[in-house]
Amino acid sequence: MRPWELLPAHATDLLRLQRVLESAQGQGFRLLLAEWNQLPDRDALIRHLGEAFSGNALLTLTQDWPPDYAAVLEQIESLGRNNSLVQVIGFENWRLSRPEAFKQLNHRREEIAARCPSCLLWWLVPDDLRTIAMEAPDFWAWRTAVLDFTHTQELPAIAQDRLNLTTGPTQSEKQERLTEILAYLSENQELSAHTQARLHREAGDILETLGRWEDAMHHLTTAEQQFRAADDIHSASHSLRVLAVLDFKRGHVIAALERLEKEVLPLFLQLGDNRSRAITLGDIAQIRADMGEVDVALALHQEELEVYKCLGDKHSRAVTLGDIARIRAAKGEVEAALALHQERLVIFEDLGDKRERAVTLGDIARIRAAKGNVDAALALYQEMLGIFEGLGDKRSRAVTLGDIARIHADKGEVDAALALHLEELDVYESLDDKRSRAVTLGNIARIHADKGEVDMALALNLEMLDIFESLGDKDGKANTLWSIAKIEVKKQEWQAAFEHFAAAYAINLQLSRLDGICYVGLDLGQLLCAVGRRDEGVVILQRSLAGFQKLGWASEIAETEAILKRLD
Repeated sequence: MRPWELLPAHATDLLRLQRVLESAQGQGFRLLLAEWNQLPDRDALIRHLGEAFSGNALLTLTQDWPPDYAAVLEQIESLGRNNSLVQVIGFENWRLSRPEAFKQLNHRREEIAARCPSCLLWWLVPDDLRTIAMEAPDFWAWRTAVLDFTHTQELPAIAQDRLNLTTGPTQSEKQERLTEILAYLSENQELSAHTQARLHREAGDILETLGRWEDAMHHLTTAEQQFRAADDIHSASHSLRVLAVLDFKRGHVIAALERLEKEVLPLFLQLGDNRSRAITLGDIAQIRADMGEVDVALALHQEELEVYKCLGDKHSRAVTLGDIARIRAAKGEVEAALALHQERLVIFEDLGDKRERAVTLGDIARIRAAKGNVDAALALYQEMLGIFEGLGDKRSRAVTLGDIARIHADKGEVDAALALHLEELDVYESLDDKRSRAVTLGNIARIHADKGEVDMALALNLEMLDIFESLGDKDGKANTLWSIAKIEVKKQEWQAAFEHFAAAYAINLQLSRLDGICYVGLDLGQLLCAVGRRDEGVVILQRSLAGFQKLGWASEIAETEAILKRLD
C-alpha cells in the first residue's frame, strides 16, 4: 500500500469537511455525503479524519438482505451519542437487489436525525450518490454538504487513446494499435504502474479478439499486478474478471468459476460496483449453464436483471433477457423464449440500437427455423443482412450468411448453401479471423459429408483441427474431433472413429461441457455397443440420458431412451 498523500484535487473538499466538523461541535445532527471511487483514497481519508478529530466512530453496513434497519438505527444512535462524527461505509451492500434501501432512508430521515445528535458522514460510490438524489429526495434535501473525493489518474496520450473494440475495428487496425503499444512499453521503462497497467490491459483485450489467448493472458496478468501496485483495486478487479473468462475459454472451467465467485464478485461487492457485479453474475451463469446447471444459471440471470433494474439500465437488462431466453429455448420452452426476445426487441427499438435489434431478430429466426417455419426465418435473416450492411458490420453480415446457408442446407439446397458459406469464408479470411474461418470450414465439411464426399469433408476437418490446436481452443478441438469420428464411422474405420470419439469425450469432460458430454457420449456409447463392448457403452449412454434430463431437452431424452430400450 502506497503512503497516503492528500491529492491536490481533494484539498478543497477536505478543508470544507474539516470546517463543517469544527463548526458543528455540539450543534446537533448534520448530514454529510462524500463521493469516492478509489478504495485506498477513501480508507486513507477515513483514517485521517480519525486521527484529526477525537470522538470518531466507523459503522460498516453488512450485506445481509433485507437489512435490519432497526438494528442499524440503534447503532447510529449509540455511536452518535458518544461521538461527534459517525462515518458510514458499505451502503452499496444495501442496494444490490432492489431500491428498498433508498425508500427506507427517505421514510426514516426524521428518526435518523432525532437519534443521531452529531455529524453523520456517508461514503457513497457515484452511482449511489446520484440515485439517492432521485430516490430519496427528502433525505437528500437534509444534506449539509456533498464532498467529492473521486479522482482519475493522469496518463500519457497513448494510454488515453484506447482503441474502441466494440465498433468492430479491422484486424489491421488492431494489429497496428497493438504494435504501437508494445513498442511504447519497450521504449519507455520508467512508466508509472497505472500507465503500464492501462497499456497491458488494452494489449490483452486486443490479443483476445485476435484469438491469441495465451499472449492475452500474459498481458492481462501483468495489468492486474500493475493496477494493484497503483492501488487501483477497481481496475485490477476488471482485469481479474477478463482473466477468468479467458480461463473458461481455454478449458480451465473450475479455475474460472472459482476466480469469479471467490475473488472477482467479493471485490466488486466491496467496491460497490453493482454494474460490474451484475456482469460477473452473467459470466458465472454462462459457465453454470454450460455445465448443465440451468436452474442455477437462470437464478443468477434473474439476480443480474434486478441489478440492472435498480440501475435503470434498460440496455443491459435487454441483453440479459436474451441470455435467459436462449436457456429457455434450449430447454424446449420456445414460447417463453420468444416472448422474452419480443420484449427485448421492443427495448432495443426504443433505444434505437440497430445492431442489438438485429441480433435479437437472429435469435427469433433460429427459433422459427427450429419450429420448421423456414420462410419466416429467412425473412428475418434478410432483414438482418440489410441492417448489418447499413452499419458496415462485415463480420455480423458474414455470420448471418452462415445462418442462411444452414437453412438452405437443411432444405437440401446444397449448392446455394455452399455458395453462401464460401462468401462467408472470404470475409473471415479478409479479417484474418482464424476461429470463425475454422467454424465455417466445419459447416462446409458437413455439406460435403452429407453429399457422400467424405474424403473432402475429412480434409477440411483436419485443416480445422490444426487451426483450433494453434489457437489453444479446446472446445473447437473437441467438436472437430467429434466430426472427424462421425466421418470415420461412414468410412467404417471403427478404430480411428473410437479414438476420436474418446478424445472428444475426454475434452468435454475436462471442460465440464454437459451438452458435449451428452452428444459425443451418444455416439461413443452406440459405437462401443456395436463392437461388442456393451457394458461400457450402456454406462456412457446412461450418462448422456442423465445429462439430457438435467438440461431438460425432451427430444434428446426420447432418442436416448429409445436407444437404451433397443439394447435391453
